[in-house]
Amino acid sequence: MKIKSILSLLIVIILSLVLRLIILDKIPTGISDDELDYIVNAKSIFITGKDISGIWNPLSLTTPPLEYPKAELPYIIISPLIGLMNFSLFAARFPFALFNTALVAVLYFIAKRIFGKQQAVIIGFLSAINPWMIFFARTAFEAPVAILFYMTAFLIVIYSKGWRILFAFPILLIAFYTYIGTKIIFIPFVICISLFSWLFINNKKYTKQYISLFLLSIGLFFFYFVNQTLHNNSRLSEVFTPFNSQVAEEVISQRKLSLNNPFMGIASNKITVFLRQSTEKYLNTFSPQLLFLYGDGRSTFSIRQHGLFYFVDLFFLIMGIYGLYRKNKRLWVMLISLVLIAPLPSVLSNVGTTYPTRSALLFPLLIMLTGYGIWYTLYSKKFFSFKLFVVLIYILSLSNFLYIYVFRNPIYNSEGFGFSGRILTKYISLAENNKHKVVLLSDTSGVVPSLFKQYLFYTNNYNKSSAQEISELIQENDYSFRNLTITPCPQNFSQKSIYISVPDSKCKKIENNLEYTTIPLLSDGGTIYKIFNDLVCTKYKLKRYPENLVLSDFDIDNLSEEGFCTRYITKLD
Repeated sequence: MKIKSILSLLIVIILSLVLRLIILDKIPTGISDDELDYIVNAKSIFITGKDISGIWNPLSLTTPPLEYPKAELPYIIISPLIGLMNFSLFAARFPFALFNTALVAVLYFIAKRIFGKQQAVIIGFLSAINPWMIFFARTAFEAPVAILFYMTAFLIVIYSKGWRILFAFPILLIAFYTYIGTKIIFIPFVICISLFSWLFINNKKYTKQYISLFLLSIGLFFFYFVNQTLHNNSRLSEVFTPFNSQVAEEVISQRKLSLNNPFMGIASNKITVFLRQSTEKYLNTFSPQLLFLYGDGRSTFSIRQHGLFYFVDLFFLIMGIYGLYRKNKRLWVMLISLVLIAPLPSVLSNVGTTYPTRSALLFPLLIMLTGYGIWYTLYSKKFFSFKLFVVLIYILSLSNFLYIYVFRNPIYNSEGFGFSGRILTKYISLAENNKHKVVLLSDTSGVVPSLFKQYLFYTNNYNKSSAQEISELIQENDYSFRNLTITPCPQNFSQKSIYISVPDSKCKKIENNLEYTTIPLLSDGGTIYKIFNDLVCTKYKLKRYPENLVLSDFDIDNLSEEGFCTRYITKLD
């Protein structure tokens, strides 16, 4: 690489790291349940070699038995970094910020190989500032990590010759077991990148090697399918087919709301309903509202006031698709083929679409096409003023996204990452400092309570000395640890203990006996948790709802007791 290319890549990497690491200890303001599962179990693997329950072996290529089934390998991948650091929001997301920055570099080198040096630099910068990339780099979700390995395998395939092509298989294996959603497109992805490299990169050479890569991939997929049929916690039942109950219900509904006619069985049946719903989900993946306006409807996967791309990206995406078709039809066919298969995980899921994660392969591909469109447009416009205008537009677009993400999203979207759970844990810690016991009124059946894992995470109470005790508590379904007890509803109530009810608590008898303070929703002050017999914060003058918060207020750990109570604990007089 020449000095200029190295310098450009270095600037891209530095920009990427800055946007992904700055104030990562404050934004996002909390951690979601899925993220927490990975982080806590990664720490447990580092300490004990097993999950937090002490039951699951991470080398079994299954998911922990006391959790909702997830991908198999993320726990192991992040364990070395998570294990070396104390729990914190920064430590939890730091590995993922690094992985995402690595994805930026991988896209740069892919673009350099298939497009050219100029296009690679543009795509590198675009990857560094893309809203989807920035948002998920600052989370602990596994889908973008899987995409890193998929794209790395793509990179190896297009750069390698001879038997080195098979170096892509270990990377593909890791990608396969890093995210459940993209397993559906595993074989089509391997076919697309192998055919492209065989036909147009290596000019039909190394046929044996490409066939070997394909057969290994088929074998991996078949092994997984057989293995899943042998496990009760398999998610194969979540694949959307014409035989799902929701399809049958829609058929019944359509027929009930139709006049009797001889064509009813032809027009309203499982196949027609399945095709319509599948088409709807597929087309919604490319919705301008999703991509350029509001993002995903689920607050954990989007800031909801900004798309996954910038407005200006739409123009350059169109130019990229058009320009690539004119200049390199073979490459156009390959990239468009990958774009067309990317939404399939969202289409073939019957438990929600969640486009930003299930269709995660789509977004790096669109970034590359958009970057190519910028190059193609600037290539035809030699004027320096036009190039400066494009740069200015992107600076303004990035600034607008960051303003929404940093200053607005933490308030109107506070529960996207369970901020109230962070407040609850801080309150429990303050109660412990004051030697008060806390009883959390919550269901403990089934999976490990999320609030218990949040408590362990935010208080850093999971370590070598406590790991064995905690695993025994989980196996016995007895969540009494230090000053915290989690139970659906105690038989007796003590005036020396604090009782906190969760929103779905079925323990109603306490509400008739004690006054309470609240942990509210930041956006409107609505009650999330009720604190009965509050022995920590009632000594201070509490507000009716949170107001006038600033960024430093999200440094929860460093707030004084009074500062915490007056900001985040409210009382409805």
